[in-house]
Amino acid sequence: MKAFSLVELAIVLVLLGLIVGGILVGQNLIHASTLRSVSTDIQKYQTAISGFREQFAALPGDFGSAQRYWGVGASCPSNTTGGTCNGNNDGIVYCSPDYTGCEYTYSAQHLGLAGLIAGSYNPNWPAADPLPMKTYAFPLKLDRASLTYGYHPVDPATQFDNFVAGHYIYVSALATTGYYSGYRDPVIACVDAWNIDTKMDDGKPGTGNMTSIRTSCTTDTTGANFATSAYAVGTNGTTMLHILTN
Repeated sequence: MKAFSLVELAIVLVLLGLIVGGILVGQNLIHASTLRSVSTDIQKYQTAISGFREQFAALPGDFGSAQRYWGVGASCPSNTTGGTCNGNNDGIVYCSPDYTGCEYTYSAQHLGLAGLIAGSYNPNWPAADPLPMKTYAFPLKLDRASLTYGYHPVDPATQFDNFVAGHYIYVSALATTGYYSGYRDPVIACVDAWNIDTKMDDGKPGTGNMTSIRTSCTTDTTGANFATSAYAVGTNGTTMLHILTN
């Protein structure tokens, strides 16, 4: 059997290098496209929330007349099938740890029923559901990430010192630990969070309308130096993003 010559081996190695390089470039292009889609979806969600407020003079999730428009849910506040549930119309999209249902979980459903976002949403969260984002949150192309909306109080344990209480869109992962504690988990790689923040805001985790939680993704984990904190793009941690809407 004739062996490969050095020239032939070199050609094979060059071809393999081109193939591997092409695959890596393709993966990078796909990921860049995914991050662009996240930014686009955030903007669409912001527009949908504003449109809902203009149309119904209420916030999605907190809307006290939702059943009048879209029918009565079969088992409020859980709303396992059909229709929807009313919010308490107090101007705050919020829930408490002991509440079986949660206005957070109704925000996407109300937006969907109003035709302002695509998809059909059920705020029910079965305890054994491994992917609750499929029931009530707006899914993103970024792995495990989704959009939720609601009120966030000041949380000194995770937020920067200048963080203000208000309504936010969350870019986060959903877990299965419970309504209150499990639907906002860090999921975005540090460099991806920086990328999204740079495209949509000021590129800093502690300032602007888009902020991050204090994690290994930020150069300041104490919260005090929010003005000079930066994304630690070289680390392998994850974070979540908050976009202030009011």
